[in-house]
Amino acid sequence: MSRDAFLKWRKAGAEKLGKACVYILFADDFSRTTANQRFLSVGHISATPQPVDSQDKERAFWSVALVFTSAGNWMTTGQARTVESIFIDWARDAGRYEVANRTVPEDLPSADPDGLVRAYLAPIRTVLEFAGIDVFQFNREGLFTLSRGPKFGKLDRAKARVVPAAVKTIEIYQDSRLGVNKLPEIIEKVQALVDAGVATFDGDMGVVSFIRPTRVIASGAFDTLLGTFPKDWTNASRRSIQDVFDDHKGARQPATRSFAPLPMGADGEQSTPAGMTATCPA
Repeated sequence: MSRDAFLKWRKAGAEKLGKACVYILFADDFSRTTANQRFLSVGHISATPQPVDSQDKERAFWSVALVFTSAGNWMTTGQARTVESIFIDWARDAGRYEVANRTVPEDLPSADPDGLVRAYLAPIRTVLEFAGIDVFQFNREGLFTLSRGPKFGKLDRAKARVVPAAVKTIEIYQDSRLGVNKLPEIIEKVQALVDAGVATFDGDMGVVSFIRPTRVIASGAFDTLLGTFPKDWTNASRRSIQDVFDDHKGARQPATRSFAPLPMGADGEQSTPAGMTATCPA
């Protein structure tokens, strides 16, 4: 439904449904959105009356709401919270929108759905894809692979995405590894990652291995990322992270809380949640 229709429905008392539901707020066409609009929020409404969340009205990035509930009255608040948690996982795995959610994932129940919820979730991604709704579709253009010369070519196995909610920031995926120069300033940053428990470092090989998804902020005159250049990271269309940085140059980014996006395999399939994101100046 449209933004206005959703807000009017909430104001009139969405709890009159008599059952819980889950909603997703987003801009309805990712390909036409600006960097400031590529956000998505997931929430739930309990079956019992509760105060209207005014934050939804204040968020400027969304134009459309999707509402999910059961055909019968079986969906409880607990089941809706499980669906909410899974939707957050799916959206983060897709890497299409930045999840700007008001609920910290740790506050949600573990995503261990019962039989009813599993059956309910099974067709949802397929149905949305047929309907042309892209919120859970893997964004291959957003996946960047590190490729450098022969010195590091045998060491690098790294993938990352650009974080739209922050300026010149990438998130390196879990299980990535990259070779680093043994310059003191680089080793200092690597050691900070090791101390934070998000990476390991093989000093003999000069290889950093990431055990958690990790956000890295570009730094220096050349916007280096742990010793790599933005031009060294390219996607399936051969666009580089440098191209993305150039596109967003001068754009004002909205403030948002930072959560821990779930890791994703190189093929875009889900992998085991890591439960933690670190941020490191490059």
